[in-house]
Amino acid sequence: MTEQELQRWRQEFISRITAARQAKGWTQAQLAEALGTQRSNISLLESGDHNPSLDYLLKTAAALGLELDLKTVEKPIAAPDGVYELRLYDDTLMAFVFNKNEIGELSTKILFVDKSAKHQLPLDMELTEDSLLDWLSHRVIPKNRTFVEKILAAFALT
Repeated sequence: MTEQELQRWRQEFISRITAARQAKGWTQAQLAEALGTQRSNISLLESGDHNPSLDYLLKTAAALGLELDLKTVEKPIAAPDGVYELRLYDDTLMAFVFNKNEIGELSTKILFVDKSAKHQLPLDMELTEDSLLDWLSHRVIPKNRTFVEKILAAFALT
């Protein structure tokens, strides 16, 4: 998260806290009393001059009848140029590259296989370069067919 994104998130959160307090008809002093803190701390929070702890944010949200939903999500790392992935949703099952030899024949080199997800690979695919190439050229699901055809055309295999 960039500094600007963090600042934007904080401002949005502060706006929601302030709006929820005002919707309840509470003053800063009443919210402070509900939290067991001083009114000046609420003022600092609402002005953005306070960097509150997670516990403080959770207590504040709960006091106002809000739910603070923080999620941690692993960001997928993009494959480097020339590396292709066989994926199931966001999980990479296999990573591979295409190679073209001096007489123009295409081959693949498997770089990575998630062995824990081997059961999710196509049943007719063995974990060999030849099997991967055969599977890619014959059994690709229709919505990905155009993508694979472009790859195969790039290597003059169509």
